[in-house]
Amino acid sequence: MGTGHRPMSTTTGGTSMANEVDEYISEQEQVNAVSAGDTRTFAVTDRRVLDIQQTESATGKSIENIETTLFTDVAKVDVSIQGSTTNTDTMKMVAGILFGLLGVVVAFLGLDTGGDGAAIGVVVGLILLGLAIWLLMNATERIPGGIRIDLRHKTPDDTVSDRYILPESQAGTARAVVRSVGGAHRPSVSENP
Repeated sequence: MGTGHRPMSTTTGGTSMANEVDEYISEQEQVNAVSAGDTRTFAVTDRRVLDIQQTESATGKSIENIETTLFTDVAKVDVSIQGSTTNTDTMKMVAGILFGLLGVVVAFLGLDTGGDGAAIGVVVGLILLGLAIWLLMNATERIPGGIRIDLRHKTPDDTVSDRYILPESQAGTARAVVRSVGGAHRPSVSENP
């Protein structure tokens, strides 16, 4: 999710959320949860998952991609939630500290020597300090978390699956998928003795 994008928000139950996906569902379907952002709407009904993404072609034409998975042939749901993590590049961190120390030493030696060498020493020292600051600022990288939902289908080898990735704030939507898959597999009244 880049800058300028509205984060996905979740709505559960009620009529207002159905408005987001009205044109994609039948009258008999019940909408259980909708997560909507600027370019993506992810909906969970009592029968299926809908993943609607808005993109643009290279020529600027609007493109709507819709993926749907019916729950009737889903045998297993795997939900994996991973929180945000921060990776630190140790080499950049060490190099930043070393360049910073070297920059300070060179700048002070340049000031201490005087004359034409002083200006060169100070400039080189400041360049090394700038490089050190850049290295230290780029030594860590925040990796956003997310929720991976795998819907495994009834097949002899259980290898066919559909995967959906949601922002980590959408745990409620992931739970709605699990509930809806379970609801789709409820025994009917005629199956109960």
